[in-house]
Amino acid sequence: MNQKPAHITQEQNATHLMLTDIRVIYFIGIGGIGMSAIARYFASKGAAVSGYDRHATPLTAALQKEGIEVHFEDNTALIPASPDLVVYTPAIGEMNQSLAFCREKGFVVVKRSDILQWITEQSFNICVGGSHGKTSISSMTAHILRDTGYGCNAFLGGIA
Repeated sequence: MNQKPAHITQEQNATHLMLTDIRVIYFIGIGGIGMSAIARYFASKGAAVSGYDRHATPLTAALQKEGIEVHFEDNTALIPASPDLVVYTPAIGEMNQSLAFCREKGFVVVKRSDILQWITEQSFNICVGGSHGKTSISSMTAHILRDTGYGCNAFLGGIA
């Protein structure tokens, strides 16, 4: 059982949490291109993935089709009882009811950028930066790595 001592802060919990320990993960703002990619990553690792987004979109429909539970109502009753991790995008705002609820409950809550850091710290990475063409170059690089059998995970800033 993943019991967390009450005297440990959320930040300390997050520091000691390993990616392999994450079996139940909840996303606040799951419908964005970056958040949906991270949700897929954890689903591919066997975690129970669910999340909230304000509006249904083709991205959220694709997540649902892949077996990821997505709801469109900011209703705390729809949040898993004890997620190992809650990931939010700063785009949702600090006044979001679900975000406040998760913090009050003492769940480990981190920003999207934090979970990307954890993922990249534990793997070999090719990162692409610049002003134009990042998604195209990243997509081509991922395609080459997968097609040659090397394999990879790709977190893209768009749809490939």
